[in-house]
Amino acid sequence: ITANRSQVAHGSQFLDLRKNEEILATIEITDTLKPEAPAVIRQLRSTGLEPVIISGDKQERTAAIANALGIKNFYAEK
Repeated sequence: ITANRSQVAHGSQFLDLRKNEEILATIEITDTLKPEAPAVIRQLRSTGLEPVIISGDKQERTAAIANALGIKNFYAEK
């Protein structure tokens, strides 16, 4: 049995578990926000700061997190 990353979409990464090239299962791995994250972003903005995300993650995953938090500026692996 081997595990191969198959794709990244909408902030999720999919991992295919294969045996002899047959896909046995696909697992979705998703980043989740901490419940307090939106409030922290609002608090930062209330002080005049504009949050920016700098991440080593893939562009699509970082964009999904930024969008969920309403953060316009982000930098990710390209």
